[in-house]
Amino acid sequence: MKKNMLGKVIASALVTAVVTTTAASAAPVEKKPTQGTASVETRNVLANPVVNATLSVDGIKSVVKSIKSGSQVLYAASDLANALGASYINSGSSATLLNEFHTAEIFASSAEFKANGKEAKFVTAPQTVQGVLYVELPAIVDALGGEIDGTEVKSVKVLEGIFSAPRLINNAAVIVNKDDADATEIYQLRAANNKNEILSTVDEAASMVVSPDGQYGVYADASAQLILVNLHTGTSQVWSNDNSVKMDLVWTADSKKVYFAQGDKQEKIGVIELGSSSVKSILSDKVENKAEPRVSADGTKMVYTVNVTGVADSDKESTEESLKIDYSKAGSQLFVVDLTKKDAKPVQLTKALDNKLFANVLNDGRVVYISADPDGKVENDVLKAISADGKNLSDLIADKNVLWSAVTTQDTLVVATEDASGVTIAQVSAQGERKELFKTQAEVTEFTVSADGSTIALIADGKVVIVQNGQATTLTK
Repeated sequence: MKKNMLGKVIASALVTAVVTTTAASAAPVEKKPTQGTASVETRNVLANPVVNATLSVDGIKSVVKSIKSGSQVLYAASDLANALGASYINSGSSATLLNEFHTAEIFASSAEFKANGKEAKFVTAPQTVQGVLYVELPAIVDALGGEIDGTEVKSVKVLEGIFSAPRLINNAAVIVNKDDADATEIYQLRAANNKNEILSTVDEAASMVVSPDGQYGVYADASAQLILVNLHTGTSQVWSNDNSVKMDLVWTADSKKVYFAQGDKQEKIGVIELGSSSVKSILSDKVENKAEPRVSADGTKMVYTVNVTGVADSDKESTEESLKIDYSKAGSQLFVVDLTKKDAKPVQLTKALDNKLFANVLNDGRVVYISADPDGKVENDVLKAISADGKNLSDLIADKNVLWSAVTTQDTLVVATEDASGVTIAQVSAQGERKELFKTQAEVTEFTVSADGSTIALIADGKVVIVQNGQATTLTK
């Protein structure tokens, strides 16, 4: 963005201050969001050195008193604190600006100040005019943990790095893991004002699964205990001290239950309900390697994957030379179970040896999944649908490479495809008709969709991107 220039009367700072047509009084100016940009008015600066400027902080415009000092523009410290969402404490010869994590202690007429307890220095010393302390903008923004981008002030620095595992919270925020941090860092990023904060530094919390209503997150700790995280307060507690192995946790659409593959060999499907600490096994048929349970939006059906491994065979002596592994039946198979019936037996839907990814079950009983040819003979990964009885198998999308699919709490199928023109995310009807939601030429490596389907979060070109109403907002750099 081009910076505005204020001519000979008021020089621009790192973030351009737009001078209003009315001189400011010495009294503090209340923070008032303004619209548009005011024009510059020529005035006698010596007779009336204080003018009102407009700063945009996190997209919100605020009126801030300013003065000119040499080549620098200085701003009223109390007004800056208000605009930046910080507190302001005036102690006569010094003043302190502070927010939840940062402090800036300023001394009148001294270029030296303290930023978070460490020595720092202004280019131009603060000045007091009509009883109001004026300071440089860039140094204060930096000391309080923000940054300046062109003519926009961000109260929190935009995160930079490599991120993964986006999880949406109520269309307003996204949880991501920072993969290039020295230790585990799990952030919550808010799209509206670019606020970000560390949600957790616990290793196991990297696999946290968020409830559709955005109230809770859940993960299994190192002892396999379930940990419930209140996403509003950031507090966590042991939900269940059951220490059986739990994998691939998934919430139901009503945010009341969590299902998971259970057991040392994932030979069970388990469940726990909010308000109870009891873990129950709903399926225990001794078939190993169960994975990725998914429940229909109406809560009546579940689909899960069984990963079939190779079968070892050897002679009676069991020598190493005689050992052979039969991979002829290895692959992933899909099973469904009726959750409305006690002790219901699972039904195997598939037998083909293709790789089956992102399987979901719809309210009408159909299971949709991405079929990938393990031998690479079929160029595109195909979105398939199979009937509840396993007898009817059809292709929903085969003309493009299918990257990902999910089903919302409203039983809507959302799919990402890729071709030469880029990546397209669309809603898909029961007949395979597509309604485009978003398209990008970026390299997209991960996807997620909100519970109601209105918001999408992506890892695109290594950055965290949130998409609402077809508009993309990049949250990291």
